Amino acid sequence: MVYISLTDKQHKKLCKLFDIEYSFIEFELIPHKGEPITGWSSGLNLTDEHKESISIAKRGNQNLLGYKFSEESKRKMSQSRLGKKHSEETKKKMSLSTKGQKHSEETKKKIGEASSKRVPWNKGIKWQKKSGKVV
Repeated sequence: MVYISLTDKQHKKLCKLFDIEYSFIEFELIPHKGEPITGWSSGLNLTDEHKESISIAKRGNQNLLGYKFSEESKRKMSQSRLGKKHSEETKKKMSLSTKGQKHSEETKKKIGEASSKRVPWNKGIKWQKKSGKVV
């Protein structure tokens, strides 16, 4: 027999898919070391396989890295930050947090290679030597 963990939403979808009447799943709750059961998941015994699958799911990226936000979400996030500025205290903390950090030789080499490929913003613009204006 295989046991899987489903959210309420997933459970409802499965019931709808197989045309089964929706009902709550019952769990056998076992008190842990004589402690009272406080939540729906308290006292559930997890198999080693289930513990491993939870462990794997929680590894790696936890900060939405790689998540693609919709254009509307991006706009809303942008609007929510408009007009907000960091306090002087926060600016000082951010400055202090990066002071003393040095780039490795490998990083310096990568930065140099990347900057050598960049085209200057004023390339191809002719200037007058005396006045300093664009021709």
